[in-house]
Amino acid sequence: MTAPQIGIFLLLGVMLIGFALGRFRYELVALLGLAAGVLFGFVPTGAVFAGWSSPTVITVIEILLIVQALGNSQVIGGASTALEWLGNDRRRIVLSLCGLGAFLSAFMNNIGALALVMPLAVSATERYSVTLREILMPLSFATLLGGLGTVVGTPANLIGSELIAVTRGYPVGFFEIGAIGVPLTLAGLGYIFLTTASGRADAMATERQNAEDTRLVVMEARLPAGSVMIGQSIEALHAEHRITVHNIVRDNRFVFGAASRIVMVGDVLVMTAPRQVADQAVASRMLALPGDRRAPPDTVRVDAVVLPDSIYVGSPVENLFAGQTGIVVQAVGITSRRIEGRLADVQLAVGDVLAIRGAPAAIEEECTESGLLQVATVPQPAEQKSDLVPVAVFVAGIVATAVVGVEPALAFGAVVLVLALLGRLSIRRGLESMHWPSIIMLASMIPLGSAVATTGAATALADLILVAVPESSGMMLTAVMLLLAVLLTPFVNNPSTVLILAPIGIAVAERYGVPTEPVIVAITVGASLDFMTPFGHHNNTLVMGVAGYSFLDFLRRGAPLVLLSVCVTLACLQFL
Repeated sequence: MTAPQIGIFLLLGVMLIGFALGRFRYELVALLGLAAGVLFGFVPTGAVFAGWSSPTVITVIEILLIVQALGNSQVIGGASTALEWLGNDRRRIVLSLCGLGAFLSAFMNNIGALALVMPLAVSATERYSVTLREILMPLSFATLLGGLGTVVGTPANLIGSELIAVTRGYPVGFFEIGAIGVPLTLAGLGYIFLTTASGRADAMATERQNAEDTRLVVMEARLPAGSVMIGQSIEALHAEHRITVHNIVRDNRFVFGAASRIVMVGDVLVMTAPRQVADQAVASRMLALPGDRRAPPDTVRVDAVVLPDSIYVGSPVENLFAGQTGIVVQAVGITSRRIEGRLADVQLAVGDVLAIRGAPAAIEEECTESGLLQVATVPQPAEQKSDLVPVAVFVAGIVATAVVGVEPALAFGAVVLVLALLGRLSIRRGLESMHWPSIIMLASMIPLGSAVATTGAATALADLILVAVPESSGMMLTAVMLLLAVLLTPFVNNPSTVLILAPIGIAVAERYGVPTEPVIVAITVGASLDFMTPFGHHNNTLVMGVAGYSFLDFLRRGAPLVLLSVCVTLACLQFL
């Protein structure tokens, strides 16, 4: 290998470590990698901004704008009344919601589909004794699988289809990848059906209570006079009440929280506890929320999850709603992590769930502007009717792409324009609230992915792979690239996985003299088979925070689905 070839692989390796550590914003890692690529001569200066002119990036931006218009149309929200026809069968409820999520994900980004269906899933838990833990992980998996049904289902699909179009000389059909994606989605939904406990949903109240106990919240609570907890030690609170005290604030000063420390009247406890335990302690007056007073008649309590594009990711709780009076954060549902200081000092992460109290209209406005997704029902001032116009315009764009053959970037650009002219979409507000970190990352990775090919690094690595793969074995090569994509995607986002592996797969296929299309499709599909970790895809991170899953929960339920998906994919690829 030459120095530039070794250099581009070293650079990508360092970037992969940066992505995997999760300590740095991934768009910053991508920008620094692109800058290093230019500095060392791997990326020509004229190609630095090539990603921003890519149809892939443009189409992603258009889809994100359209998703906002569909969300504002209230069509999905109005579907909550349709839950009644599902009856009380637990499997039917879970499978129906997952099927809806998979269908929506085929026409919009995965996170958008999950965000639209998640409130509907929460509504199902309120109507029946079905737990969030039963619904949300399968729903996340279904949205990842459903995105494989069309060219625009994921950014990885757009990248893969563009590479296929270049290699074979004509565009990829809108539903062409569905030849793999649809059987894969059906197999995944079948797996979800079989692994969901059977029985009537209204007969599972005890199990629901036990499942919700796993959702930890961090909060501050005051010990009121008469509380049975007064005089107990921190160790006793943990043993008897399942409350973990991290700090004690007494007379506005921190008190060293040793296990033997006795709590007193008026102490403010900085604590974590299962959500239901904390609620019951407050309801029974064993604990009181600091500054607790009679709430105004229009005040409600809302749960809202921190989305990947939220302006509050990485910010402390004290920064929330700084410009809004009357909105209070009472608790934060978190995954297990170290708590230092007070509730106001807790730094928020993607998937954290905020328990907010305030006026419904103010909460609705703040959540919309700051990237928080409400996962509990909030009373609206007036009933909002579903608007079918955005749906109709979007369907017209899909028809133009799938039937007429219009390029996706042009078709969905026209959809955005029409929605803006009809007043159904504010482009300015849409661009302000867009998830720019993922777009910046994608636009930065495209030139680096091209550099793997232009420096000859892909061809050099192909020579190494040829040693391990039997000569002229196209299926073996496809299987190897599929498994590489599956192993890489938990640590790197799926567009970057495709951009890194596709040039290598193409080079190896050309060296073998076998078709490149199955290899690219295998890489594209493998990049979306991220079911075994909660950090590999934002959807998994979100549902982990909302439903209180552990890492092992994803491994236990996700690993068999990955194995099933790999087998189905390899079987379908034989017919391409």
